[in-house]
Amino acid sequence: MKPVKDIGKIIAQNKERLRKLLEPYDPITGQGSYTDRFKFRIMKEVDVMIPLTMLNIPYISEAHRSGDQDNTGSLAKFYVDACKKQKKVPSKKGFAELIEMFNEDRLDHDFEYWAYTCWFITDKDTGEVVPFKLNRPQRLLEAIVERERLAKRPIRIIIVKMRQWGGSTYIQAKFAWIQNRLKTGWGSVIITQVNNQARNVRAMYTKAAKLYPAKHGTITLIPFEGSTNTKYVKERDCVIDISSNETPDNTRSFDYALCHLSEVGLWKGTLTKKPEDLIQNIRSGIKKVPMSMIALESTAKGVGNFFHKEFLAAVKGDSEYVPVFMAWYTFEKYTLNIGEENYEEFIKSMTDDDYARWLQGATLEGIKWYNYYQKAENLDRWRMESEFPGSAEEAFQSTGQLVFHRRDIELLALNCTLPEAKGDIVGKTAKYEEAFHDLSFEKMIGGNLWIWEYPDKSIKVKNRYIVSVDIGGRTAKADYSVIRVFDRYWMLDGGKPQAVATWHGHLEQDLVAWKAAQIAYWYNKALLVVEWNSLKKDHKNTEGTHYLTVLDEIAPYYENIYAGKPINTTVENPPRIYGFRTNALSKDMAVSNMNAMLRDMLYVEVDVRCTDEMKSFERKPDGTIGAVDGSKDDIIMATIIGLYVSEKDMDMPVEVIEKPKVRRKVETNQMSNF
Repeated sequence: MKPVKDIGKIIAQNKERLRKLLEPYDPITGQGSYTDRFKFRIMKEVDVMIPLTMLNIPYISEAHRSGDQDNTGSLAKFYVDACKKQKKVPSKKGFAELIEMFNEDRLDHDFEYWAYTCWFITDKDTGEVVPFKLNRPQRLLEAIVERERLAKRPIRIIIVKMRQWGGSTYIQAKFAWIQNRLKTGWGSVIITQVNNQARNVRAMYTKAAKLYPAKHGTITLIPFEGSTNTKYVKERDCVIDISSNETPDNTRSFDYALCHLSEVGLWKGTLTKKPEDLIQNIRSGIKKVPMSMIALESTAKGVGNFFHKEFLAAVKGDSEYVPVFMAWYTFEKYTLNIGEENYEEFIKSMTDDDYARWLQGATLEGIKWYNYYQKAENLDRWRMESEFPGSAEEAFQSTGQLVFHRRDIELLALNCTLPEAKGDIVGKTAKYEEAFHDLSFEKMIGGNLWIWEYPDKSIKVKNRYIVSVDIGGRTAKADYSVIRVFDRYWMLDGGKPQAVATWHGHLEQDLVAWKAAQIAYWYNKALLVVEWNSLKKDHKNTEGTHYLTVLDEIAPYYENIYAGKPINTTVENPPRIYGFRTNALSKDMAVSNMNAMLRDMLYVEVDVRCTDEMKSFERKPDGTIGAVDGSKDDIIMATIIGLYVSEKDMDMPVEVIEKPKVRRKVETNQMSNF
């Protein structure tokens, strides 16, 4: 059952998305900037939006506070008031000089204003030299970089990008602004796969330096000690160096504050060195102080490489880098006009892939451009998504085929919310009989158990809750252990099962199994389903040592444990074994069931971590199914198993109506009173 598109709602949302995408931008007035700004009046009916930091300049702060009757200060009023105090006659020349001082001060605070008035680039479409006016993705990036700079943190960013949006242009201009307006002796280095690429990037700097407005200073680039790779800016006492993955030794003798590592995803290793070795050496030599900056950027080329691992670490918060993803639909250039009168027809013609892009955040005009470009350039789906990704998962996709359709994932994710509470389940003991005594949920920061709905004790329903478990290991390098809880109550009236809780963390295998049993007990003695393979000794990435003894250990104290029947056995009436056994056949069947449930929207997901894992769950070229290299699939595997057992091997929920107890009439001997 495909979702019915609400055409009216889509059209209304599209208008709002298009308004934001095409919002007017003027670097002179500051309109359309994403950095923190305030309205400053130059004179009557002449306002500009300037950075908040300019309030630290005394005359600007005073001018802003010098309110008229409408409580609006202005530079003009400040000038007139200052002349009165000094008993001078205001003049046009005097005010013009104040304006010049204001503009010069603004260059030190407003990079976007400086870029447009001082820095020149070659327009890719026309080939003409034009002022550098930031496009929308560049302004989005500028807001992130300025947040880090103003927080006085060393600026560290890693950028997964689409093609041709000007990331390198922005980074080099930002470096130039810092070097020429804010700091002296602030050396920079550009490193690419080969020297020619770095030389081309620096050529942008060289050209802009020649066109730098003389009234704001000069930028003179000369060879440093006869080197063709290293230029020296004598006015600012800094070097602008280039190097490559092929010639890493060139960078060892300088003290850099700014480092641009370009197209890192394309870097190739050799028998004697790896790209990450060079990058680590370079990064360790960069000043770790405010106003220093390291920018790693690349289009993503595959998974499991250094760039992919670095980005995942940044996303998880395991590094000092801020992850930045630039989706193709954030670029105002990537649109084609449709016309409001044609919206309804266009929406009706949208494919599942089109609708998935809409759910990601694209405009209808963007979707039209996307389809046109893909057809015009004759790009297959994989290459188009790699060059113009709508999500980081698309950017890093391998040559495998994603198991679940993006549209289905995006629709499922619409119900994902923050949990009601985080904490853990605690019993009198961690194991054995008393593990189920005094069970309670304790809220705690960083708790492994996330709860969206607490167990419902108000009504008795048989076969209501199911708890599925995928056991990992206890160390950081092992797979996570995951316990998922599903509520099947709504199936009583033809509804859908719903995820209501997730435990996600590292713990000893036997303790995970007992923890799952405690959670199952707490959720009204739910059916407990544990993946059989994850308890096998030496199972990959689980540090398994217990085989089936854990479930045998739990069984005397918790009886509602799932005992699966082997799927591909030839034995007549085979014994049922505790747990769900995952092999190639059962995994395929469970995944197929999951795909059908997603396609027809037959369950409700609440945990965004699950839908995130779905986006990188693939069928690999060798036919196996699992996460893209470098990603995880622990939550999705626990989900797949739980929903498969719920759908295929569990009775429907039934409300239990308890009959009221009837007091039995007691007959007494009538003669007993005598």
